[in-house]
Amino acid sequence: MIQRKQSLYWLLAAILAVVTIFLPFMQLVVSDGDYLFSASGIFKGAEKIISAMPITVYLILLALINLGVIFLYKKRVLQARISTFLCFLSIGFYCLLVFYRYMSFTGEVLNTQYSVGIIFPLIGGILDYMATRAVIKDENKIKSLDRIR
Repeated sequence: MIQRKQSLYWLLAAILAVVTIFLPFMQLVVSDGDYLFSASGIFKGAEKIISAMPITVYLILLALINLGVIFLYKKRVLQARISTFLCFLSIGFYCLLVFYRYMSFTGEVLNTQYSVGIIFPLIGGILDYMATRAVIKDENKIKSLDRIR
């Protein structure tokens, strides 16, 4: 199942989604102090201010779907559709992140410092897109071979 390059893309996207759970996304400087925003919540120092459990569940779901699509190797059209859906889910992560950021702070955020963890879902979405293109190429190749017979 990991023989095809798209399977490797989905595996890497799943690994990136899991790694994103453990990395901080951004540090927010607000008038009353510094806040650290990660998948487990928004922290002020060591104290958790807001839980971000939906973000954690979202990333776990993203990783599980990426792993699950690998095992649908006999259904290439379904793989392509799910992989396209995964691209949109990766972008949806950023929508959820923006929602949490703006709903959590009523005061003015003076500065935002982004961490490396914020880029991983985007890379995962790009990998899902590359996997979609590879599945479509495989499907077209098989259709052309069927025409020759």
